[in-house]
Amino acid sequence: MNTLTQPAPGVGQKPNGQPPGGDALLVAPQADRVGAAEIIRMPDIYPDFPYGWVSWDDWLAKVDTMVRARLAATTVSNVQAWELWNEPDWTWNTSAAGTWNAGWVRTFQKVRSLDTVTPIAGPGYSAWNQSWMSSFLTYAKANNAVPDVMVWHELSGPSGIAAHVAAYRALETSLGITARPIVINEYAMTTEVDVPGSVTSYIAKLERAGVQTAQRAFGTSTARSTV
Repeated sequence: MNTLTQPAPGVGQKPNGQPPGGDALLVAPQADRVGAAEIIRMPDIYPDFPYGWVSWDDWLAKVDTMVRARLAATTVSNVQAWELWNEPDWTWNTSAAGTWNAGWVRTFQKVRSLDTVTPIAGPGYSAWNQSWMSSFLTYAKANNAVPDVMVWHELSGPSGIAAHVAAYRALETSLGITARPIVINEYAMTTEVDVPGSVTSYIAKLERAGVQTAQRAFGTSTARSTV
């Protein structure tokens, strides 16, 4: 066990219709006992998926509460990063909240105003997309909000992983961004997660591409696994 992606403190998310669970601060002692770090997925504070956006005042108040709860948990030492949003390419409410790139910067700045130490992970796209990532990184760099940990998902088979990682590294170079660790915090389709041959292929390609850690997609399972 290496790394888990867990819901935020005060989780409201109802996974597959189940009661809310997996609060990162409650899971932390168990994860720590087996040497596992945690990435805290902040939008899981909402009960629905896709996330039910309310307002900026509501979201920033939630961010404030989540970060303060984590900072108050002084015995927790295994938080690897804050993940600011999950799959914004289709779950971010652009009509109500504005553009994702601007929303990322605003949320990044809020977290950093409270917590100057914990790395921030993103953008968390549901798939690799060169155009999205280029736009995001350009905007983030211009606003001093480049993620400390790069996150996206690989849910459409393992064959493209090496090319996607190489394309990301090329973007870093072209934009003058220092190399970031890559975390693929959702991989494998729901039909693949418990199929050894499929999962082994993902793991092999993730390791060969130099991905730091990867977590199996939640999907219809009751737990995530890691490499």
